[in-house]
Amino acid sequence: MEFLEGEKNKIISDYDIGVVRDGKIILTMNVIDMDLLQEVMTSEDMKAWDKKHNCVDVIYS
Repeated sequence: MEFLEGEKNKIISDYDIGVVRDGKIILTMNVIDMDLLQEVMTSEDMKAWDKKHNCVDVIYS
């Protein structure tokens, strides 16, 4: 997700990834800019990446 690299430090200050099983992870993030996260998560690049990788994001805040 190269398109996210330029924005990552503006959106989050820390994160952890845990593998649940093959094809499923849990990602926890300390979000510092929720508006920018929403902008990135709903961008055309992200939608294309999700479709290509059959990804469904479930976000809790």
